[in-house]
Amino acid sequence: MNISALLKQFGFTENEVLVYLALLSGTHFSGSELAKKTQIKRPTVYHALETLQQKGIVHLTGSTRVARYRAEPPAQLKNIIERKQRELSTMSKTLDKALPFFPIQEDSVHKGMPQVEFFKGKDGIKTVAEKILMSNSKKLYGITPSFAVVEQFLDAGYGETYLNERAKRGIQTYTIWQDDPKDTSLSDHKALNRELRYAPVAKFGAMKSSIEIIGDTVYIISFLPELYGMRIKSFDFAQSQMILWKNLWQQLDK
Repeated sequence: MNISALLKQFGFTENEVLVYLALLSGTHFSGSELAKKTQIKRPTVYHALETLQQKGIVHLTGSTRVARYRAEPPAQLKNIIERKQRELSTMSKTLDKALPFFPIQEDSVHKGMPQVEFFKGKDGIKTVAEKILMSNSKKLYGITPSFAVVEQFLDAGYGETYLNERAKRGIQTYTIWQDDPKDTSLSDHKALNRELRYAPVAKFGAMKSSIEIIGDTVYIISFLPELYGMRIKSFDFAQSQMILWKNLWQQLDK
């Protein structure tokens, strides 16, 4: 288990991870002791301690003249999740009540003009995934690069969560893969409502982007060298991409 990667999913920075894990190795530490233990500059250590206190995972302890810090046990992270779930539930209900009061956004300045949106970074890509889930269409056609490329950018468990939610919403998927994922939980094609064929790297070359076509919208996610996504809503463009996708699909073995 990669503990550092897990903590980063909770919003910990690299320095916060190092400081928190150092605190767990003993009963309590001063800022100077932590700087020596982690090999991080003292001002950076104190900044990490301050933000960890704000997260509710570190607290001051003792009554000595020198401030000393103690880590909350890792089980406290579960309490933080449950607290955030309650807060998010309240926010969701508040937003539902407020939505009718927002200005209505027009789809396009000129009818028939394609809509193009750009998304950047890991959270931007998650927004792309959420837009796919909210689509009215229930058939998705995709081309995916090697999982060695994709898995560099996925949080642990995110891929499985997304695919299960996609299947739960009744979206039938036809996907062209370059290889198989190491995570066998992603390989139950029937449960995930998915059919696939292979375009192996050795024969077709390595792709660095994925293409998802659903309804009149095309989603492009570029993984290397920079993580970003595009959403192109255009019936004509989607139809053109479907022609290319179908031609490739028909050439491939199951």
